[in-house]
Parts: sequence; structure tokens; C-alpha cells
Amino acid sequence: MYNIFFSTSHTCFENLSNELLYEIFEYLDACDIYESFSNLNNRLQNLIISPSILLRIQLTSKSTSLVEYHCQHVIIPNSHRIRFLHFHDESMIDVFFNHYIIDSSFHRLESIRLHDIKAEKLLTILIYFKSVPRLFSLNITIQDDSSYDLGNIYSLIFSLSSLKHNEVGTFGNKLPNIISHLTNNKFTRLSDESTSYTYFENLSNELLYEIFEYLDACDIYESFSNLNIRLQNLIISPSILLRIQLTSKSTSRVEYRCQHVIIPNSHRIRFLHFHDESLINTFFNHYIIDSSFHRLESIRLHDIKAEKLLTILIYLKSLPRLFSLNITIMDKSSYDLGNIYSLIFSLSSLKHNEVGTFGNKLPNIISHLTNNKFSMIEYMAIHNCYTLNQLNSLLHYTPQLRHLFCHGVIKSDKKFKKNLSMKLLHLKFICFEEVSVSFDEFEVFIKEIFPQLQIFRIGIFRYKNYLDGNRWEQLIKEYMPQLKRFYFSFTQDIKKDMQTNLIDSTDGFINQFNSPFWSERKWFRELKVYRKTMIFSIFPYKKEWIDLHEHMNTDTYSKQNSMEDNYISNREKSDHGIIQFTIEYHEDFDVNWRSIKRLIPTFKAIHFTHLNIEDNGVCINLLLNILRLLPNIESLKFSFMMALPLESSSIEHTRNHLLVSVTNKITKVKLGQVTEEHEIEFFINLFPQIEYLEVHSRFSDERTLYTCLENLSNELLYEIFEYLDAYDIYESFSNLNIRLQNLITSSSLLLRIKLDSESLLEDRCQHVIIPNSHRILSLHFRGHPCGELLIDTFFNHCIIDSSFHRLESILFNDIKTEKLLTTLFYLNALPRLFSLTICINDDDSPDLGNIYQLIFSLPTLKYNRLLTRADDLQITIPHVINPKFSTIEYLAVHYSCTLNQLNSLLYYTPQLRRLSCCPVTESDENFKNDLSISLPHLKFICFEEVSASFDEFEVFIKKISSQLQILKIYTLQNKTYLDGSRWEQLIKEYMPQLKKFYFSFTQDIDDDRMINSKYSTDGFINRFSSPFWSERKWFREIQVYCETMIFLIHPYKKQWANLHEQMNTDTYSKQNSMEDNYIANRKQTDHGIIQLTIEDYEDIGLNGQSIKKLKSSLEAIQFTHLNIHDDTMSINLLLTILRLLPNIESLKLWSIPIVKLESLFIEHTKNHLSVLAINKITKVKLGQVTEEQEIQFFINLCPYVKYLEVGCMSDTDVPLLMKLILMNRMTRIPDLCYLCFIIRMADENMVRTLAKIIDSEIVNDNYTIQRSGNKIIVHWKL
Repeated sequence: MYNIFFSTSHTCFENLSNELLYEIFEYLDACDIYESFSNLNNRLQNLIISPSILLRIQLTSKSTSLVEYHCQHVIIPNSHRIRFLHFHDESMIDVFFNHYIIDSSFHRLESIRLHDIKAEKLLTILIYFKSVPRLFSLNITIQDDSSYDLGNIYSLIFSLSSLKHNEVGTFGNKLPNIISHLTNNKFTRLSDESTSYTYFENLSNELLYEIFEYLDACDIYESFSNLNIRLQNLIISPSILLRIQLTSKSTSRVEYRCQHVIIPNSHRIRFLHFHDESLINTFFNHYIIDSSFHRLESIRLHDIKAEKLLTILIYLKSLPRLFSLNITIMDKSSYDLGNIYSLIFSLSSLKHNEVGTFGNKLPNIISHLTNNKFSMIEYMAIHNCYTLNQLNSLLHYTPQLRHLFCHGVIKSDKKFKKNLSMKLLHLKFICFEEVSVSFDEFEVFIKEIFPQLQIFRIGIFRYKNYLDGNRWEQLIKEYMPQLKRFYFSFTQDIKKDMQTNLIDSTDGFINQFNSPFWSERKWFRELKVYRKTMIFSIFPYKKEWIDLHEHMNTDTYSKQNSMEDNYISNREKSDHGIIQFTIEYHEDFDVNWRSIKRLIPTFKAIHFTHLNIEDNGVCINLLLNILRLLPNIESLKFSFMMALPLESSSIEHTRNHLLVSVTNKITKVKLGQVTEEHEIEFFINLFPQIEYLEVHSRFSDERTLYTCLENLSNELLYEIFEYLDAYDIYESFSNLNIRLQNLITSSSLLLRIKLDSESLLEDRCQHVIIPNSHRILSLHFRGHPCGELLIDTFFNHCIIDSSFHRLESILFNDIKTEKLLTTLFYLNALPRLFSLTICINDDDSPDLGNIYQLIFSLPTLKYNRLLTRADDLQITIPHVINPKFSTIEYLAVHYSCTLNQLNSLLYYTPQLRRLSCCPVTESDENFKNDLSISLPHLKFICFEEVSASFDEFEVFIKKISSQLQILKIYTLQNKTYLDGSRWEQLIKEYMPQLKKFYFSFTQDIDDDRMINSKYSTDGFINRFSSPFWSERKWFREIQVYCETMIFLIHPYKKQWANLHEQMNTDTYSKQNSMEDNYIANRKQTDHGIIQLTIEDYEDIGLNGQSIKKLKSSLEAIQFTHLNIHDDTMSINLLLTILRLLPNIESLKLWSIPIVKLESLFIEHTKNHLSVLAINKITKVKLGQVTEEQEIQFFINLCPYVKYLEVGCMSDTDVPLLMKLILMNRMTRIPDLCYLCFIIRMADENMVRTLAKIIDSEIVNDNYTIQRSGNKIIVHWKL
């Protein structure tokens, strides 16, 4: 059954006014508001933090952690906005008041409720309430079995200066002591005058209108008409349209409603539904539906007589907006539906029609229709059985039909007459639930009306001539070319003699639906056993197995940086060709071995790959028998876990179990309603090759809330669509609902097109690109390695012309030069083309001059990137008298280019701001200094893989670098660039505005490089040590990576955190003010450091032989920082490196070397003693720490440490490490003033735990502890 109403307008939540949202929020708890709306969009975020909205807090959760979270993130930050604060039990009160107090910051708090509070706790709390200036209402329930005196309590209550309303209740085994006296003489005036309640009649008109939309008009009148004048005016306002549903069995009541509600408001009624025959008769015996019901859109007539219906339909012609008509005829007499449909089709505005007939006799054959006027109906549902001839005669009058549903198609005594004089060009959807006519007759019918069909559903009972896969394939290809979804169902009984029939059916149809035609369309085959029937189905592929990446969120722990779920992604390719066998539960039928035996021939003939069991009566032995008969099963889904008592332990050794465990190929398992661990254990033993396991607990939390995509705001959906390809948007959302349909066709949504395959390219051009050319923002051809073919196919169906007037970005991948030149000519017509990226794939070396001439002629282009793999390129751009200069601001040259060639390009780009080129090669000719135009806007240059000489580069850079702010240059092996004095002079004179300088020089570490390394050190490391570099905070670093050594200069990057930058509210301090003198002082010298970084490559790290090659460099350079990112490094090798670097001040280890028993004897080695004696390390960062002995080793090694940062694993015992560090701080590392733990699950509980440890372990309490994200920081003031 379908109920569709046209022209219905819905108001989405996010479209409500601020005023209305504020009123709604008044009914909600503040914690719920924050959880529900804080991360939806900027508008709602700003609303809920606005000081205009006062908050209601009701702490009711039994979860201590949730209450603590609400206190920390909602109550305390918003104390100045809280109006009501209600605690519903003792535990909530304890959690809050153990950490916080209610003081003057709660200056707008008006009402407090304390439920089940102890008397002693209450006395403490009441003292603080004196500072709350607007506390009007106080409600207390004391739950205390001990003895207490209410006099003291009331003394404090009466001292509250603004209190107007007070309630006190007491519960317990003992009555409170008699109030013998009150300890104050101050009188209080209690009343409830200031208590604020929001009543229904105080709601805004807009909100009342929305409420009324959900109510029946008769109920509205009965409930609100006599309350007050405002509500009276509202319900008679012409702005509110009414819904009428007559359901009452009382004749007098119906007559009253007709007389006092329906007839006086006929001009405002939108829906009018009659639920049975008596209601219809009562109404139409006294009234008619005429033109006064001019806003009536939907009528439903249930259980109406045919004769009465004919009379009523005549009057409905006068309704100008009747879009929907739903009729159920209940008549035992004979009648002709032809007359009824003649009147229905004459309704001028009708879009939706449903007719159902019930009675002892079927209606007469629709022999003719008495009018020749075509209907406007778009949706037609027939809830009874017709012949194809009858259906044919109806469809002749519905040329606008889009959606057709028919419950049953029955056999006719007459041959089907092919007499449709017109096609149904708009028909997209057909559903025939029960078809019992021959396939020949049905095929003739289907060929006439199906050219535009996209969704087709058909159910067959026992007619095996429909089980012809080849015939269906031919029919769909020729007569349903646009069909996207095909739902086919064939049902037959399972009888005692069914063995032969089943295997015949298998040969006759299962294997006939096995061609690539079905798998390419992702139409999926299933055989289902349900009750005493077997159902063969074909339907669109439904994803059964979750891709891990779809459910990734921040609550994820991983031991790898990136992860590919290869199994799922690989199997997904073959899932569309699977054959599934399903066993469903029915209360009147249990699947047993006897019924399974009848299916043995079917099991042998069909290679089932998926098994789905929905029957909770399947026992273990029966499951094993089924699996033994299905050796090709790859996945098993069990919706109900069968009973697994001690039976499972004995089954382990049975013949069936052994056969299944040895032969089965099952890799994916889903288990439902699991309660015991041995249930899981059984299936683990049974399926040793399992790769995917999904377990649903019987007691899983059903209250988990999910935000559905369709509930997101328009603003958020537009943001999501920005990351999606337009074709994917249309394919995924166009047929979901009217709101999404309107969103994706809205001119406000600009589309991004990414073409990466020839598949369906023609369809994309025809249905997405061409109709939406005016909305396309970017068009990217990403096909690889056949990008050329993709581009050719596209331009065979489409050209890029002025209709693409909002197109801003184009990317061509693997385009030929000839095709590119033709295409660039058309791009001149684009008024907003800002970005153009081109990758040329030519075997020959093209002349890029012709290409750049066309690129530079594009009037609005701002960004251009050109890439080609060809060598020996020519760039010939003839100079003209009046050249047209380009508007390009960012030019990226990704091909071998000389500085002369680059020079000729820059002549045409006076607006250039950013330039990048890779590689920059040496020219055969001297550099031509013929730039007649400067580049006054050029701020950024990046040259990679520079092999041009420094002399040539210097001449080039002097001409264009006057405004330069960022320069990046990376050279290989060319030592002429390693002249610090020359660079210093060049920057001072020709790059006075340079702020950031990135320089990289790379050379190999060869066996004979020890002398060269020392020469390099003398040649360039010390040449870049003048005050010029340190004043600009440009930082020197040497990286050792695999078999290469890289010298770097780059702007200073802060490596060590400043404590004050990390401050937030999660701070526990025992000092009033704090100066981070250590960090502040060290910051002054960080810019002059020289860092050595050692990285591994594909787990190939440094060894003793590598260190020998570098020994001369390590000894010659006074490195101050050591950064090791090598998981394979041993303790001995680390000590060897430190011994060669006596000036190291800071040490950073991404992962800890193995420190086990090895560390015990290393302590006494020569290396360890020499390092301990000479090292000056004061700052240490350690990653992936798990054991306390790892920390102890570095504490012993670095006695002068002041800054210690520890990265913890999930199983690290942080409190134990804290105790260890505190003990060593009193003995071995007394200078330690900064300690940082990086903990994935850091929270305020951990902060308090560590604070308690510090308080208990040390005497000096002058410290601060705080949390910032996943960091917990402790600072001691020395």
C-alpha cells in the first residue's frame, strides 16, 4: 500500500526561526541539547552557546562517568546561564558536590531540587546557597536513617534572602528530632509567585500551528475552541488547513462534527478520510462535497458501496486541488468498474489513485470506458486481480503514469489484445505481486509499455515458463534498456515427490540466470526455504558484509598508520555473483532433516556460496548436515544462536564436525543473539579459515542513538555533497525522497565531476553532465592508464562550451597534444575557469609553446599545472609587438625545464604569485637575461631536483626575487650550492623580504665517503653558522636516511612544548602563579641548534658499519639535537652514537629500543659509562613506552634531564610510571621540572589519580598538573 500526497510542504527543524528554537529548547534538558545539536552546524552551535538561552539541568543518569562529563563540559562552563538545577538521587548529588560548589557564578539560578540527600550533606550545601542572588525555589527530600535536627536545616533555609517557594520532605527509619529552636531570627517570606512554568497557551503561534498539523481538526475544536480568545482565533484562522478523519461509531457524534466543524470550515479542509461505510452514509445523506472544499487535496473512502461511490465521484469534479483519491469498495453485488474508472479519470487534478475491491464476486470485466479524456494520474495502485486486457484498457487513459502497482494479474478467457495506441513514456516503476498468466501473453503486454522502465517487480506462482533466464535477458536488453532494479520471485511448494522437480527446476532456471548479464547489473540470486515453500529470487545486490572503513571513527585503536581491508574489498568484487540459500522461520513449520533430504538434489546441482539461517529451531546436528551438503559456502549468517549446552563438546568429535571443519571454505561469519563464550568458541573451532567475524550480543544496548543521513540539515548535506562526485550523488540520492531530490537538483548545489572509467560514460554525459552543465564546478578526467580513451569518448558525446558558465576547474590526465590543442580552443568560452591541470601523454616530444599560447589566452585562469613525461622539450613562444599577458597567479611546471625556457614563460605572467618547477635542468646555452618585465607579485618559488649551475641560477633569481618571501630549493650532488656566504649575500641584496628559506642538499654515503663527508662538513656546515642564519631562525639539520645523507636548512620548528600554551580547565594546581623559566630560557638557544635525524627505510636501519662511515661527520659537527626514528636500533648502537655526540642537549626517540635483561649489564659497559660522564642531555622525548625499566634506563643515562615527555601505549601503567619518576626525582634527576604523559585515554580521572600520587609521594607541593587533549602535564616550580 502506498500513500502519496502531492504538493505537501514540510518544515524542517533547521528551518525554524531562532525564536521558535528557543521555545523548543525551554522544554529540553541542557545536556540533551548539547549532545544533540552542538556538532550539527554553526547556526545551532551559536544558538546553544548564546547567553540569551537559559538552561535547565536535570541530572538523572545512573552513570557516574556521564554525570562527571556533564558537570565538566555543560554545567560548570555555563554556570552563568543555568536557571534550573535538579538532582534526582543521592549519587548525583555526591558526584557533583565532591568536585564543584554552587556559588555566585550561578547568578541566574532560580530553582534547585535535591532528592534523596543526607542531612549532613544538606547542611554543608545550604551554606553555599546564600551566594545565589536569584534562588526563588528550593525543593528538598531528605533520605536519612540517622537522627538529625530539622531546626538547623530550616535556619539555613530561612536565611536565603530571595527564596519564595520551599518544599521539604523527610524519609527514613527514624523521624527527625523535634525542631526545638531556630538558630537565626531572620524572617523569610515564602510564596510561589516567582515560580516560572511554560503553559501550552504561552507557546508561539508558529509552534501551535505545527502541533495542530498532527491533530485531527475535530479534536482541535473539541479541545481548544473554548479555552481563550487567542486559541479561538488561531483555530478559526484561514492560515491553518485541517485534517479530518472520521472514525467514531456514534452517528450523533459524526453528525455533530459534520455540522459544527466540517461544513463551516469546508474552505480550509485539506484531508478528508472516512473509515467505514456508516460514516460515509451519515455524511453524504446530509451534505455533499462541492466547490466550497476548494483546498481539499486528499480523500479516502473505506468500505464504500459501488452505487454510493458513483454518486460521490460526480461531485468530486468540482474540486480544483484533489490530488489523491483512495477507495476501498466493499460490495457483494456485481458492478462494473468501467463506470467507476471513467469518473475517476475525469478528475482534472488527480495525481494519485488507489482502488481496492472486496466482496464475494469479482467486478465485471472492464469492457469499455465511457470517456475519451486522458487522466493526469501519475501513481495508480490496483489492490485486486485484473486480466491483462482489463489492465490494458485502463492504461490507455493514463499517459502521465509514472508508478503502477497491481496486486494480481490473472488469466483471461480471451487472447490479449494489443491495442495500446500510445506509449507510457513516463512509466518508471511497475510492481505485479502475483502473476498467473502465461509468459507469452505477458511478454506481448510488457513490450508495449516498458521503454522507460527503471524498476520492475514481479512475483510468480508455479508458472515455470517464466524461469527462462535467456528470454528475460533478451526482453530486458531490447525493451527495458534503462532498467536499474529487477525484483523477481518464483514460489513453489515443497512436496514429498519434489526431488525430481527441484533438480529439474535447477537445470531449468538457476543456471540459466548465471550469465555475465546478471552479474554485471549486480542482480543477486537467492533460494529461500520458508514454511512448506521454496522461493527463487533475483534482486539488486545488498551489501551484507561491512567494509571496515565505513565505520571508522575516533574511537579506534590501531597499531598501524594505514590499513587496507584487503579481504573485504577483494571479496566485494565477487559478491554480486553469489547464490544464497536462506532458511526462514515460520511458527507452523520447523526445518528438520526430513525436509532437508528433499533438497539434497538441489544442493548437489547448485553451488551455493552464502548460507543465511533465520530459523531459531535449527540445532547443531542439522546445521552440520546442511554445511556438509554445501561444500562451497563462503559465508554464514546466523540470526539466532542455537542452544549450545554440553552437547557442543561431544559434537566436536563426530564425523559430521570433522568433515565440515576439514572441507569448509567459510571465511565470513555473522552470529546473532550470542550470550556465552563457548558459543563463539564452537564456531571458531569449526571455521579455521575465518577472516571476518561479526557478533551481536543478545543483551546489546538497544538505546544507542544513530543520526540518519536524511535527518541532517541542508547546510550539512551541502557540505557532504562537496566531497562527492555528482554522478555518485545522483545515483545514491535521487530516488530516496522528495527533500533529497530537491536538494540535488537545486541550483545552489554546484557539482564536481570525476571521470575515471569509460564504463557508463555515455550515460553520465546524457543524464548528469549535459543537463547540469550550468551547475558543474569542476570536471576532472582521472582515467589511468587509459585516460586518452576516456577523454576521446567524452568529447564524442559532449563539448565544453559557454553552457558550462560556472565551471572553475578542469583536469586532463593522459591527454594527447593534438586533442589538447583542440580542447583548449573551446575553453576560451568559459567565463569562470580559474584552474587548469594537464598531464600530457605523448611518445614524441611536443613543442609546449603552442600549448602555452592557448593557455595564456584563457581570460580568467589563475592556476595552471602542466606535466609531461617526455624529454628534450621545446618551448617556442614567438614574441609579438602587443603580447596578451596571462592572468595566471600560480604556475606549476612539472617536466624537465631549463631556466631559459622558464624565463620565456614568465614573460607572459606578470600577475604570478607562486612558481614551482621540477626538475630544473642545465641548459646547453648560457642563461639569457632578457626579462623585460618584472614580477612584482611573486612571493613563492619552489625548485626541486636542481641540476642547473649556481651561476646560472643566481642570474635568474636576481631578476625576479625582489618581492620573494618563501624560497625552496632542492639540489642533488651539486656542491656549488653549498656556499653559505654567497647565499647570505644573495638573500641580503636581492631577497630582502625573504621570511622562509628551505634548502636541501643530498649525497650518497659510499664506502670512500668518510673523507668526503669531512670535506663536506668543513665546506658547508660551518659556512652556514654565521649570525645571519640564527637571527632569521633558520635551522640546520642533517638527516641520515637509508644510504643517503641530506643537509637541510629550514625555518625553526618548535619541538618542545611551552606549558602555558597547553592550559585548559582540567588543571589542578597548588600554586597561585607559575613561570616556566626553563622553557622560556631554552627557547632563546633553540634557533641555533644543529639537529641529526636518523630514519630507517623499509625496516633497514643503521648498523655499526654505517656509523663508522659517518664517524668523521659526527665528530666534526657539534650536533645539539638528536632525533631517532628507527625501530630497529639497539641500545648498544644508541650508546655508540651518543658517545660520538658529546654536545647533544635533547634526545627524541620515536620508539624505545628493546630494554630487557640487556640493560642490566649494559649499565657497566664502557659505552654507558663514557656517555654518562660526558652527556649534557636536558630534554628527552620517549615514544611507545610500556615498561618501567625502559624509563629507568634513560633516567640513569640522563641525570641532568629537566624536560621529560613519555608516549604511553594502551597497556602502559601510567600511575606506576609516575611513582617511579617521582622516586627518581628525589634522587637521580632532581632538576626535572616538566613531565608530560601522552595517553590516548587521558581524562580528568587520570589527572586526579596522578595528583593524589604526587601529594602522597613528595614533600614539595609547589606544582601544577593539567590535561590538554591526550596530554597530561606536570610542572614543578624549582
